[in-house]
Amino acid sequence: MAATGERELLESLSAEAERRMGVIVGGVEEVAAAGKPAPDLVESLRAEAHALKGAAAVTGQARLAE
Repeated sequence: MAATGERELLESLSAEAERRMGVIVGGVEEVAAAGKPAPDLVESLRAEAHALKGAAAVTGQARLAE
């Protein structure tokens, strides 16, 4: 069983992932629907994914952080 601090970190990562994945999925759908290049949107999606990767690294989730 995870220690209280570890559990809190994982809950925080879970909330962060849920929020960021909503943004990422919505953005991918928007890019697909546009039918044309959207470099600014793609860059914002890359930044969202990178931030999620960083949050995973901070919480010790190495596989997600790769």
